[in-house]
Amino acid sequence: MLRDNAHLQPLPITGMAYFTEVQRPVCDNSCVRIAHSSYAARPVPIGAKVMVRLFELCIEIRDLHTQQLLRPTPWQTGPAAWCCP
Repeated sequence: MLRDNAHLQPLPITGMAYFTEVQRPVCDNSCVRIAHSSYAARPVPIGAKVMVRLFELCIEIRDLHTQQLLRPTPWQTGPAAWCCP
């Protein structure tokens, strides 16, 4: 029995990162709008939809079909913030 569990390692101290997932269209300025702020969604074409994962401290912009991470970015402080790295 101990031989079977030898490959197991302890769990990480941090817990599961919970998030909300939404779909947003890319606006004509190559950004997506989340909570009155704009976040860059390049290289996604204008008008295409992306998946946005909203975590507690950051957001992730992902390709809608492949789930590939396109751009992680921290939440912007204050309304009408602009994040275009």
